[in-house]
Amino acid sequence: MPINFEENNKLYKDTYRISTNRANWWNYEWNATYFITICTKNKENFFGRIYMDSHENAVVLLSEIGMIANKYWLEIPKHFPFVVLGSYIIMPNHIHSIIAIHRDVNLEESAEEYSNNWTPESLGVIINQYKRACTLNAKKINRNFGWQSRFYDHIIRNEKAYNKIVEYIDNNPVNWIKDEYYNE
Repeated sequence: MPINFEENNKLYKDTYRISTNRANWWNYEWNATYFITICTKNKENFFGRIYMDSHENAVVLLSEIGMIANKYWLEIPKHFPFVVLGSYIIMPNHIHSIIAIHRDVNLEESAEEYSNNWTPESLGVIINQYKRACTLNAKKINRNFGWQSRFYDHIIRNEKAYNKIVEYIDNNPVNWIKDEYYNE
């Protein structure tokens, strides 16, 4: 008996497929600035630890895997020359960053839905290629290394929001114990 895909889709609708958190009204290839958060699988502390010095300054001490994460983050513009990296911090189990897509020519804007159309130069592809490069090298050190399957993004729309996010990133180490990703 042949599979009835239409009936099958109705039967299992939303059961095994997790909907995207990407904005379906937005093309993630467009010139824009984004706030990104990428977490390790199960929020495990693969990237290092936070050290509080005698002056209550928080210092991120990167592990070998944390140094790999840092190295490949800084290499993103080599592979995607239209990407500009902004403030970022590698925390023990996650990365916060501002990343901008800035092409000399902005792509044609249309009303088409974009959330499921990852093209070779979209934000999703950039992040996935970064995660792939880190994973290949980190697993040589710890075979249990992994990422959460998704990442968080927020489209930064104005200077006030940008400045607030930069402050959040800069203060993330000192606020580590209160951080939603805290896991010691």
